[in-house]
Amino acid sequence: MAPIDLQTNKPHAVCVPFPAQGHLNPMLNLAKLLHHRGFHITYVNTHFNHKRLLKSRGPDALEDLPDFRFESIPDGLPPSDDDSTQDVPSLCDSTRKNCLVPFQQLLCKLNVPVRCIVSDSSMYFTGKAADELGIPIVYLCTASACSLISYLYIPELIDKGLTPLKDENCLTNGYLDTVVDWIPGLIKDTRLKDLPTFIRTTDPNDIIINFCLEGINISFKTQSLVILNTFDQLEHQVLEALSSKFPPNFYSIGPLHLLVKEIQDNALHSIGSNLWKQDFECLEWLNTKEPKSVVYVNFGSITVMSPKQLQEFAWGLANTKKPFVWVIRPDLVKGDSAILSSELLIETKERGIMISWCPQEQVLSHPSIGGFLTHSGWNSTIESLSAGVPMVCWPFFADQQINCRYSCTEWGIGMEIDSNVTRDEVEKLVRELMEGEKGKKMRDKTVEWKREAQRATGTGGSSLLNFDRMIKEIPDGLPVSDGDDDDSTQDLRSLAISTSKACLVSLIVSDITMMFTGKAADELGIPIAYLWTAGACSLICYLHYRKLVDEGLAPFKDRRRLIVYLPNHRYSSFTRRIVSQPPIWNLLFDAPCFIERKFIHFALDETSTIPISSLLIFSYRPNPSNSKKLTEIALDWVSSGKVQIQDLPTFIRTTYPNDMLPDFSIEVVDTAYKASFIMLNTFDQLEQQVLQPLSAKFPPNFYSIGSLHLLVNKIQGIALHSISSNRWKEDFECLQWLNTKEPK
Repeated sequence: MAPIDLQTNKPHAVCVPFPAQGHLNPMLNLAKLLHHRGFHITYVNTHFNHKRLLKSRGPDALEDLPDFRFESIPDGLPPSDDDSTQDVPSLCDSTRKNCLVPFQQLLCKLNVPVRCIVSDSSMYFTGKAADELGIPIVYLCTASACSLISYLYIPELIDKGLTPLKDENCLTNGYLDTVVDWIPGLIKDTRLKDLPTFIRTTDPNDIIINFCLEGINISFKTQSLVILNTFDQLEHQVLEALSSKFPPNFYSIGPLHLLVKEIQDNALHSIGSNLWKQDFECLEWLNTKEPKSVVYVNFGSITVMSPKQLQEFAWGLANTKKPFVWVIRPDLVKGDSAILSSELLIETKERGIMISWCPQEQVLSHPSIGGFLTHSGWNSTIESLSAGVPMVCWPFFADQQINCRYSCTEWGIGMEIDSNVTRDEVEKLVRELMEGEKGKKMRDKTVEWKREAQRATGTGGSSLLNFDRMIKEIPDGLPVSDGDDDDSTQDLRSLAISTSKACLVSLIVSDITMMFTGKAADELGIPIAYLWTAGACSLICYLHYRKLVDEGLAPFKDRRRLIVYLPNHRYSSFTRRIVSQPPIWNLLFDAPCFIERKFIHFALDETSTIPISSLLIFSYRPNPSNSKKLTEIALDWVSSGKVQIQDLPTFIRTTYPNDMLPDFSIEVVDTAYKASFIMLNTFDQLEQQVLQPLSAKFPPNFYSIGSLHLLVNKIQGIALHSISSNRWKEDFECLQWLNTKEPK
């Protein structure tokens, strides 16, 4: 793992984008904004995309800032060296099924405590991890608000029988023109064809439909925080409907890229998320062109087209005689490379350039760009609007249809090309865009929206204010008591999370019987020291238990029953928590604690995915009938003095070879051998004859540092002395009573 910033007073946000280019960009912008506000950032890509980023941006591209780190987890798909977008349905299904455990393992390895998870709203496993670990979560919806509310009403579309489609004829017989005028906030003439393309399926078990339904239940049915890359003035009706109909608190803080532009930090701006290498030479080429004269063409990172569609677009552009910059990804054409005829290349040589990827924000902001031929992805739409560039729209997938509809009918900044594209229509609409009357009106409208976007992200603007409000409302995980008189025990796990934000783990100090701590320390590479709370003479008895077994002195041959129950601890949950929740005792208080009869029971819901068994500890009296016989056997090899079996720890008084407590004690001994050192609450003069053989015969370094309470009494600190561990209320009146009595 890369070195980390040790400035622990920074809150730590773990940012998890969906692994597609259109989701990486806004998440990275949000991460930069959080970093600028003082957050330590861990940005989590998939292994596949992490490798692509290093390829596109260089091997050192992700190492600029010590408190802005990049990590990666597997996506569950077969390894691939393809430089292309992964299949979206497969990616959705795989991340849902395979990413939870790797993500939890990553969280436990981060050595900066996590204040919150900032997750793409499509990465549902993060919500499960946040819920298990008690970490607050904030969701980023990278789509428009009108798209989001369309997704959220998919259950109603299913209930009304509008999806799945009855058969494939519904795709062509006009069924998709059915008006859907009952979704709050959407324009009244919204049609089925304007809603997310995932509803155009005949399969009730469609992967994407079920993926969306799961996401609605996880991300949008609770009082979570949801960020949208939009601004109030652009989608106010939809934003109002979202806030009134659904539980989350929604924050419109876009356009995110405009907020990021206000940051004065070259190192931060050097961090990018492009999965293809960007061609910056196109900017130099644009410098040679007249203002508003160039058509920019880019169909995003997911759109694919047929070779015929590619040719129609190419000849339509060529026939306009307009200069153009066209981004043609290597995987733009289905099942083939994007090859254009030599005739067309000769025709457009002097006025067109074709590149595999570009810095789109810079291109759209260039004064020579006069129009944008786009797929209507949300990033492209809001970036074009923010730059004052009108659009010709050819939506392909997912939310692009609703974005196109709003661009063309509600915002007045776009014209739509039919899905069955022809070169004549391309030529006609591009000419209208660049030189026609409608194109001029669209350009004027985009300039108005550009000003509104700048106001929203400027000082006192709605998006900036919403961002400030969102930062303040990120919960810290600590429950608030209803009143000063509340005598109930707070959720100690949440309390531990809240109060340990600034801690780093450099050493685990554990009771020697809590063996899971040793396993966790070994797994995480953290030194461990054990505290033995009994006397040294007791410890050496435990350390010799194996010899009792070898000598046939334990277990006893005569039958009796000692009721002792101590299930095995599982330490995986502890391992997941040790870094984000540094105090060792967090695990013990992971569940409600109550006292019942003579034992303490740390209970955990059986349905929970956190694997911790219950722990029952209680005292008992030895069976007198067996105790009488113990005096007959002396053990001169336990310590320097003669010791009888009856003097040894009572757990040996069992007839059951697999008794849990002796087995547990043997495991404790094995664990102790691995300790960096063991501390004992005794002093040299008291147990010198035992301490010497301990140090001589056993590997750990032993330190007698008792009496601990006397050492603590030397500390000058009232606040420290006010901290206590008594589990019963202490009666101090007895001291007053004692004051009335004679000495001794």
